[in-house]
Amino acid sequence: MRTIVTGAGSGIGRATAETLAGQPHARLLLVDRNAERREAYLAALRARGTDAHGIGGDISDPAFPAAIVAAAVERFGGIDAIVSAAGSIANGAPLTDLPLADFEGAFAVNVRPTLLLAQAAFPHLKASRGSLVAVSSTAARHPVPDLGGYSPSKAALSMLVRQLALEWGPHGIRANCVSPGPTATPMAPAYADAAVRAARASTLPLRRIADPEQVAATILFLLGPGAAAITGVDLDVDCGMGLTTMQLSGAALGRSTNG
Repeated sequence: MRTIVTGAGSGIGRATAETLAGQPHARLLLVDRNAERREAYLAALRARGTDAHGIGGDISDPAFPAAIVAAAVERFGGIDAIVSAAGSIANGAPLTDLPLADFEGAFAVNVRPTLLLAQAAFPHLKASRGSLVAVSSTAARHPVPDLGGYSPSKAALSMLVRQLALEWGPHGIRANCVSPGPTATPMAPAYADAAVRAARASTLPLRRIADPEQVAATILFLLGPGAAAITGVDLDVDCGMGLTTMQLSGAALGRSTNG
C-alpha cells in the first residue's frame, strides 16, 4: 500500500508508520520536519526491508501538502492512502486570553493541511479507490478548558473529513477519522509519571491510558479492506472516556464502579 503519513516523527504518526511498515508490500512516504530524527527511523525501517522514504517541511505552509503528494507520486507512481497525523497544536489559554495568532495557527496545522493534501491527492486516490484517515481528538466533541484553539480546530477537522466522505464517496474514496482520548504520547508528557497515569486511568471504564500503537491499529483497520464499507466515521479510541460524563459529574456517586 502506497501511503503518505504526516507527523511520522513521534507519537501516533510514528506508531502508524511502524505499524504500516509491518504490512506486506508497504511503500511509505513519511513526513517529519526534523531531518536527523527522520533519517534515523527511515534507516531502521529500511533495515526491516520496508520501502520507506522521507520528506521534511512545514505542514502549515500552504504549498507543502502539494509537494508531499508530488513526491509520493514521483516515488511510487500513485497513492493508495493518506494518514494525516501531523499537527495537534494544543495552545494553553482560555478564550478570554487566546491570541488570534494562536487560534488561527491551530487551524493552519490541524485542519488546512488535511484539506490541501486531499485536494492534491484526489486524482490519485480516485484512480486507486483509496482512503484517507485523519487524526482528530475527543476534544472535537468535548471542549477542554484552556484549549480554545485546539478543540474547535479538531471539530472542524472531523467535519471536513465527513464532507470529504460525502463528496468523494461516489469516486470510491473513503475518508474517516480516529479521535484519541487520553494517550501516552509526547504531547501528554504527564503520563510518563506512573502515578499521574494511574490516576487518570482510574476515571476510564477500561482503567487504562491508550498507547499510540492502539490508535495506529485502528488507523490500519480503517485503511484496510475490512473497512471497505466504512466512510465518514469519527471513531473514538478513548478507553471508554465518552461513557463517563455522568460518573464524573457526581450523578452516580454511591453506585458501584465494579472495579
